[in-house]
Amino acid sequence: MVARHRFCIAGALTLAAALASVAQGANEIQQVLETGWKPSAENYAAAQQQYEQSKGVAATDARAPLAIALVSLKNFKVDDAQKYLGQALTSSSAAKLDPTSLSVRRLKVYLDIHRKDAANAQVDIHALAQMLATDDPIAPKPESKQAAEWLGNVIGYLAGPAADQGFALKADTVQADVLTMLKGPLANSLSDGKAAALKQYDSLKQQQATARTDAKAKAAAKRADDIKQVETQRATIADKLKKLEDPTAKDATSTTAKKDPAKDAKDAEANQQKAAQMQQQAQRLQLAIQQEQKKPRANQQRILQLNAQLAMLEQKATEAGLTPDQQQMQHQEDQKKQNVETERKKLQTQDSTLAAKAKQLASATDSPNLPTTVDSKVNAIMSYAPIDLDQEKQRLVASYGK
Repeated sequence: MVARHRFCIAGALTLAAALASVAQGANEIQQVLETGWKPSAENYAAAQQQYEQSKGVAATDARAPLAIALVSLKNFKVDDAQKYLGQALTSSSAAKLDPTSLSVRRLKVYLDIHRKDAANAQVDIHALAQMLATDDPIAPKPESKQAAEWLGNVIGYLAGPAADQGFALKADTVQADVLTMLKGPLANSLSDGKAAALKQYDSLKQQQATARTDAKAKAAAKRADDIKQVETQRATIADKLKKLEDPTAKDATSTTAKKDPAKDAKDAEANQQKAAQMQQQAQRLQLAIQQEQKKPRANQQRILQLNAQLAMLEQKATEAGLTPDQQQMQHQEDQKKQNVETERKKLQTQDSTLAAKAKQLASATDSPNLPTTVDSKVNAIMSYAPIDLDQEKQRLVASYGK
């Protein structure tokens, strides 16, 4: 009687210790999930540290490394997630069929395909199917049917978008292998999942085609607007060039040779230099006359000679059109011509640039595969065999209440 009593006490203590250990593990996992669930470098580092402190649990419970793997994916650390999932698979609890093991296996397959790792994807798909095959073939658990349907989604992805991308792992090979293990309801779930993924692929391709049609229409409309804008700009430039033309000079060119702007500018510069020289000579003569007149005994003969030279110089300037007023007018006219020529060259350069742009726009053709917002969805595994990280987290936390 005493021995039996002692046995009952020992059993109770063992059970209590086990329950305490489970509770502690649940708290630690919950802490890891909550700490790292909001993506940030600081939160992720803290969650990793918490996991390392409770890592002893991982040897017997796959939920611990699964938790940090989920946190890694939430923080976009795919390589870390692969590492932690590898630790989960080595746990002694990972071999049995339960929601945690199915989550680990599904995540492993998902990441293999996401990383374009055909070899490991084939191995992990086989392992997931092998695990599902241990369930009751007549009345499998709901989570097993869900996992089989998800596996069918993966096969549908391999048969559709992955095949079109040239992925090395072939859907027929995978399906043939999986169906050697899955029978009855699980095989039906697999077939349903594949059909759903292929239907999704058709839908996304139709969305992509519609988006490309819209993109082409928008590109064509923009190109037409650009051409119209270029034409308007060229018309404005042509009008400005027309206004720059001198009507008198235009009439003169109908019967005489066309003027050389460069020669005109050179002649204008020479005239300016000549006018400046004459002006300096005139100033010197005027100064000499003034100085002679101020002398007590002015030399009238000298003054007459200087006035004669000054008059002759002014006569030459007049004949050459280089009198002071005329010089100023000539200078202004020359400057105006230079400004007009500079503006003309500027407008002609702009027109040449616009003409080249118009030619490019007129000859432009749209690519048959214009990029769209749907492209990434069409090719991504998540569009066909999604993993809901928040749902996986809830399932993991709920597993401690069972």
